[in-house]
Amino acid sequence: MPIVANGDMTKMEEGELFAIETFGSTGNGYVNGAPNCSHYMRKFEAPEQIPLRNPKAKALYAEINN
Repeated sequence: MPIVANGDMTKMEEGELFAIETFGSTGNGYVNGAPNCSHYMRKFEAPEQIPLRNPKAKALYAEINN
């Protein structure tokens, strides 16, 4: 959902999940996006140990679990 008034009347329903994120600002009203992804999440039902062959994928998965 956007953080500006747009008339959208969407309401949360039981069981839905929303991320509420805050952003630092200088007050000028501009947000610059970074080119790299910085947010990760593991599915709750996924096992903690899965067979990954790529060392970087293994390291990332371990960091997410931590």
